[in-house]
Amino acid sequence: MRIGRTRLEERVPGEVRYYGPPGQAPFPSIFPGEGYAPAAYGAFFLESLDAHGGWIASAADLLRFATAIDGQRGPALLRPATVEAMLRTPRPEAPAGGTGAGNAEPGMGLGWIAAPAGNGVGWSHAGALFGSTVAWLARTHDGFAIAFAFNSQPADGLGFFGAAIPAIRGAAEGVADWPSHDLFAAGG
Repeated sequence: MRIGRTRLEERVPGEVRYYGPPGQAPFPSIFPGEGYAPAAYGAFFLESLDAHGGWIASAADLLRFATAIDGQRGPALLRPATVEAMLRTPRPEAPAGGTGAGNAEPGMGLGWIAAPAGNGVGWSHAGALFGSTVAWLARTHDGFAIAFAFNSQPADGLGFFGAAIPAIRGAAEGVADWPSHDLFAAGG
């Protein structure tokens, strides 16, 4: 995973190309004198977005991240007390008239939508970058992690998430036998 770059010609080796919804008009480029650009390649300065959606990651990268946070796989990125605060800190309600980023109603989670389940907490985060990507990452209370990442954003992003997340959760719940080998290993 790494911070992305704004211009198409600055993509890193192996990075996908990003596409806005069909028919999306170009936007004034953030680079003076460069006219108009597709939303993904000049409507905003990606390098300054870092934690707000400027990262390049595959779905597998997102899963590696989710399983490393608390040490489910390998050394933990965060101390147990930090994970506890991340998952159980009350999330503020959005101001009147706005929903914020997933804060339509009170809940838990710092940067995550967290909810008690089973003997623990399940958590997830969805995000979209205007004109380019949509992604979602979730980990259930029992440690199952699932993610998707697309290199395009549909015109109806909320509708997309509203349909895709339940469909993917349902498909995962329907799997009777998961592979027993290490899917993160080389050639997995």
